[in-house]
Order: sequence, then C-alpha cells, then structure tokens
Amino acid sequence: MWLLYILVGISAVGGYFLLPSVSVQSIFYNLVGLSSMLAIMAGIRMHHPVSALHWYVLALGMLVLNIGEVIFTFYESDLGIKAPFPTVADTFYLLAMSCFAVGLVLVHRRQLPERQWANLVDALVIATVAGMLLWIFLMEPNASQQTRSLLDRLISIAYPIIDLVVLVAALQLWLTSEKRLPAYYLFSASFVFLLTTDTAYAATLVAGTYETGQLLDAGWLLSYVLFGTAALHPSMVGLSEPLLQAEMKLTWQRLAVLTGTLLIAPILLVYQALLGEHVNVPVIAGGSVLLFLLVAIRMAGMVSERRILEQRLAFRAFHDPLTDLPNRALFTDRLEQALARKQRQGGKVAVLFVDLDDFKEINDSLGHERGDRVLVAVAHRLRACLRPADTAARLGGDEFTVLLENVEDTGEAVRIAERILAVLQGPIALKGLETFVSASIGISFAGDTPNRSGELLRQADLALYLAKTKGKASYQVFDSGLEDRINI
Repeated sequence: MWLLYILVGISAVGGYFLLPSVSVQSIFYNLVGLSSMLAIMAGIRMHHPVSALHWYVLALGMLVLNIGEVIFTFYESDLGIKAPFPTVADTFYLLAMSCFAVGLVLVHRRQLPERQWANLVDALVIATVAGMLLWIFLMEPNASQQTRSLLDRLISIAYPIIDLVVLVAALQLWLTSEKRLPAYYLFSASFVFLLTTDTAYAATLVAGTYETGQLLDAGWLLSYVLFGTAALHPSMVGLSEPLLQAEMKLTWQRLAVLTGTLLIAPILLVYQALLGEHVNVPVIAGGSVLLFLLVAIRMAGMVSERRILEQRLAFRAFHDPLTDLPNRALFTDRLEQALARKQRQGGKVAVLFVDLDDFKEINDSLGHERGDRVLVAVAHRLRACLRPADTAARLGGDEFTVLLENVEDTGEAVRIAERILAVLQGPIALKGLETFVSASIGISFAGDTPNRSGELLRQADLALYLAKTKGKASYQVFDSGLEDRINI
C-alpha cells in the first residue's frame, strides 16, 4: 500500500506541472493534500499503533491545511482573480502548523525525560540561529515595509515564527539517536520539504513574486505525499512505542552541527559589516547571549547526565535488569554482612530459596515476553511479603532467594514462606489473560557455629529439592538429616 501510494504520489507531483490551467492545478493540488490526510487515517486503521494520539493530531493538521488550500484556490479557480494576502486561508495555514507542532511534541513523549531536555536544548540552539537568519533576511524586511498594512506585515512575520516552533519540535525528533525506521525517514523528509518550502515562500512574499503553479508548489506536494507514506508504512508503529534507552551520546555529528550553528552569529556580523549593510546589533547580540546561556545549560546537563549514568551503571552491577531485585552478587554480600552481625549481636538468620513450579511451560505456551512479565509480578509480590529489613533477590531464571534477619524462631520463617506461597498463587493478569503460578521453597538457618553464605544457600537448595518431590506449592526446612535422605 505505502509503495503504491508514494509511486503514484511522486508521479502526481510531476504531472501537476503538465496540467492545462491554474484552476485545474488548484483542484489537483487539493486532492493530493486530501489524500495525505486519508492516508494517515488509513495507516492508523491498518497498523494499530500503541498510541495513535499524535497521528490523529497530525491528521487534523493536514485537514485544516487542506481547508486553507481550498479557500486560497477559491479565488483563482472560482473567482478568477489572484488570491490577495492575507486571507482567511492564512489563519487555517497557521492553525495547521500549530497542529503539526503539537503532534511532534506528542511523539517526543515516548522519550525518557533526560533525553527530552537534552534534545530540547540542542534544538533551541539550532532554532536560535535559524531565528536570527529568518529575522534579518525575511521578517525584518516584511516588518519594515510601511506601504503594507499592519495585518499584512504581522501575518508575514507569523509564518516564519510558526515555522520556527515546528522546527524546534521536529529537531527533537531528528536529534534522537535511536535506530532509524523507514517511517522516521519519510516523516522527517516530509517536514524538511514543508519547512524549506515555507521559508522559500516567505522569501517570495518579500519579493512579491509568488504565483500558483510555480516549482515551489512541488515542495508542498512532496511533503504531503511523504507524510501519507510515513503513516502507511508498517514501521509507523515504531513512532508510537516508548524509547527505553536513556544514554545520551554527544556524537561528533551532533557536535559538528552545534558548533557550526554557533559560528553563524559572528559570520552574520562579518557579512553585514563587509557589505556595508546596517548591522542588526540587538538581534545578533541577543542571539549570541541566548546561545551562550543554552550552551551553559547543556554543559551543566551533561555533568548531571554523567552522574545519573554512573548511578545507573552502579545499580545495574548489583541488580537484576528485569525485576530490579538485587542479583546474586548483592544478595551474597548482604548475606555475609548478616552472618557477621549475627556473630557479633546474636539472633537468627534464615535463607529462603524460592523456585517457580513448571515455569518452562509458561514460557513455552505464552512466550518469553509474557514469561518475563510473570517474573516481574512474582518479584513485586515477593517484596510485598517481606519486612523492610529483609532482602529478596533473583539469582537467575525463575530462581529467587530471600534473606530474613533477626527472625525469632523457625516458626516465623515458616510463616513468611507460607505467606509467599499463598500470595504467589493469586492470578496474574497478562493482557486480558489470567495466569497462575506456584512455587516451592527451601529454608535454611544459620546455626550457632559460624556459617558461610555459600553453605546456607546450598542447604536451602537441598531443602528446595526435597520440597519439589512433595509436589507443587510446598516448602521444606533444612535439617542435619536431610542430606542423608536425599542421598538415599
């Protein structure tokens, strides 16, 4: 579908300039724009993205834009006169661009907060330089033409301003360092054509040279076609899924772009001075100050990012990446510390070895993704069963361990084990399906003589083995004769 649409669309752009009259071109132009909006709606229906809100907002923007086009072409196709400037159509154009900006912002919500702010600052750096260029070469010439009405000049300035807003929103998408999807490239190319053509259009307003049917119209038509193709491509669902990677890398490509944009301000100053033009000191100076502040904010953020990354790496070194429970290394360390405190202060230390029953069947029947969700739910329920001072850990696979400090007697550890067994047997909801799990538990206690962490874990594992032989959802306490019974 998407391939057919883009081939027909590009052919239509070429055929647009072969049409016999401006009125026919105007009707054809509106049909291409309408097809883009319909393609977005069809893409949503076909591919069912996780979140379609931003696609609906973008489709609304395309609809509003087409209403503006119909109003604009009404003058030339129906009234037979050149469309005046400004008209009601310009209101719809500006509203459409606002919808595009909102839609792009909604796409950014799938990024993690630390990524959003970094991309926003970088986008503002580039947009600040673009704003300086637009003001000097487009907005100020429009604003200074006293022969034009105030409304005329305000609308002329409003176009570059709303384009800057869309540019900031689009740059945050373009600066994302994730793996690129086909829909991403189509989506991005659409906005490149849109913003570039809008800028060229603003330049024609300054010169008063725009006419319907110019090559400039090809930019807007290609933007519509690429927009619709992005929505029809199956990878469009990727623009709705959350981005989970949190690392922000300042690549050399991004550094080159940011450095290049920072050099524009002094280049503008030299350019105007060499040509003997009026040097726009307030704009260049104000833009330079804003760029300095943005760079300072970015550098401060990089320091914060580095600290967050170090904390995250330290956390991941001692925690299970799926459940966020302590891993074997951290559990062993806490167990060694608990045994050392026991030797100094007394008290009892117990270890519970928890293993899910027939978990392989869950993975085989429901798939590994749902199996992982079951493990996350089990981890959550384990934590809920324990006291604040106790530790639950995941050793790997479907094996969990629990460290109980300062238990009064064997009965208290057994009661906690029974509570865990009862809680785990409750249904786990997985996208409308209820899954049931059970577990077997082996329990070991640190005796009066010094114990090693490895020895306690081995004893709990042996007790677990015997509990498994009893059947599902059972527990067993290790005792000195247990090894003999297992060997027999």
